[in-house]
Amino acid sequence: LLAMAILVLSLRTVSAATADSQPPIIAVDPEGPATPSIDPAGWEAGDTGHRSGKRITPLVAPIPFKNTQVGWGLMLMVGAIHRFDADTTIKPSTGMIGGFYTENKSWGIMAAEMARLGRDAWRLRGLVAHMDVRYDFYGIAADAGDAGISVPLEQTLDFAVGSGLRRVTSGLYGGAAMLYMNTRARLRDDLSPGVSPPDEDLTRTYLFAPGLQAEYDTRDDDYWPTHGSFALLKAWLFTDALGGSREFQRYMVGWSWYTRLRGEGLLLAANVTAAGAAGDAPTYMLP
Repeated sequence: LLAMAILVLSLRTVSAATADSQPPIIAVDPEGPATPSIDPAGWEAGDTGHRSGKRITPLVAPIPFKNTQVGWGLMLMVGAIHRFDADTTIKPSTGMIGGFYTENKSWGIMAAEMARLGRDAWRLRGLVAHMDVRYDFYGIAADAGDAGISVPLEQTLDFAVGSGLRRVTSGLYGGAAMLYMNTRARLRDDLSPGVSPPDEDLTRTYLFAPGLQAEYDTRDDDYWPTHGSFALLKAWLFTDALGGSREFQRYMVGWSWYTRLRGEGLLLAANVTAAGAAGDAPTYMLP
């Protein structure tokens, strides 16, 4: 669930793709550039050929989605593409608030900021969210899933994630992160005869994890990349210190690659993601 939350929201940084789904509406002058920019330096209203002093570009992104567990849903993100640096050659920052609702009555609300400071020498990110998610747990590994026996669960989550990355060399960043989660899972319906619930996970759980993160980013644009790649490595070290209920580790590595095939209208993108967990990980934190 955490992966879905951060991925669906995030907090994949994993792709700054929230803006991909609904680009800002910009009036295009036939005499201006062929591709309008979302640079928050801004364009004059009705004119893409001249810059204005505007430092904020509004962002509204309704995002329909389909998931095998929660069904059809709609996410609505509202925010701003903005700058902390006056230099418009530096990639902008993004702040947003939003929420989602699905056909099985799962819902959530969230707020996030992805900030670039000091001419992109620092990348600071934060996310806070509340979710109420309904899903069926089919067990662990392929054999359990093939059996077709599930446990209907409803899980509430309150969590916050923050990270600070420093540029090491061109395109390469590394730093620390922190995650806190307060979650509770409960049975949504009666169980079928002979099915045992995951009792150890049907309690209120507090999870606390310091983490390490690294990323390598050569994309030409966060929102509509046409070439370059983005690699990400995350390690979360969940501890029972500071009130944590479990002690385990969770790791994730991802890589995305983009290239232009023909003109500006046809692109090729590839993505690979892998995750693993070790220790006393609850079922909902397993890959």
